[in-house]
Amino acid sequence: MLRYLNDLPGGFFWKANDRFTVGIPDLVGCYQGKFIAIEVKKPGEKPRPIQEYWISKIKESGGSAIWLDNLKELKEF
Repeated sequence: MLRYLNDLPGGFFWKANDRFTVGIPDLVGCYQGKFIAIEVKKPGEKPRPIQEYWISKIKESGGSAIWLDNLKELKEF
């Protein structure tokens, strides 16, 4: 998914690796000037409440955030 995102023109993404803050989405970046955060789950898994909290806070702040479990959903997003 990270490779796909970084191949998009106007996008820059990285794997968030903050071991001190629980629930931060896995992938964060900027696409055409907009902040985006993506929580990646295994197929069939759902986000934990703390992950849903972070997604909602990002959206409330004007960013885009989503959780998903496959590349097709990412492309649709």
